[in-house]
Amino acid sequence: PDFWAKIDWSALLKPLALGLVTFVVGYYIIRIFIRFLDKILKKQGVNRGLTHFLLVGLKGILYFFLVTIVAGNLGIKTNSLVALIGTLGIAIGLALQGSLSDLASGILLVLVQPFQVGDLISIQDREGLYQVFEIRLFQTISVDYKGFHYILPNKTMMSSALVNLSQEPLVGAQIQVVVDMDQDIDRVMEVARTAMEEVD
Repeated sequence: PDFWAKIDWSALLKPLALGLVTFVVGYYIIRIFIRFLDKILKKQGVNRGLTHFLLVGLKGILYFFLVTIVAGNLGIKTNSLVALIGTLGIAIGLALQGSLSDLASGILLVLVQPFQVGDLISIQDREGLYQVFEIRLFQTISVDYKGFHYILPNKTMMSSALVNLSQEPLVGAQIQVVVDMDQDIDRVMEVARTAMEEVD
């Protein structure tokens, strides 16, 4: 009883309560700010991939500052915290070299923009055409004509030869039609022409 009585509960609980309140308020402020910024970027027509990169990066920076502020309220030396986070960052970076390569490729995809969300592309060593569905930090998601979603590393997308069919309003298509030798060639051309005219 003497031990517990000697504890200054007010001095102990006050920083904890302040830190908790700071974290909760900061958490919701960051969420509201990110949603507000997301709406603004969408209204301005900013590329979806670039918007995703900006929001994720900004969210990480804001949460880091929030944790630093809360740690300061709890009496933790923030210099040690920053050094610890830096050390952890180096260790994680060494362990995730492949993922960091995908991240760097993702940043280049957003900046260089060889394709954008909604574009129809052809990928080296892969048959068929794919529509770009989403460009994420580490992967690009594309959809084929059957509705299958393909998740490919950004490094693959950046290093592969790509054909973007959405850069021009009109593109050419070559279709091989095989017919018997005894068929009327004029009739074959008429049927083929009619079929092509019905395609948008």
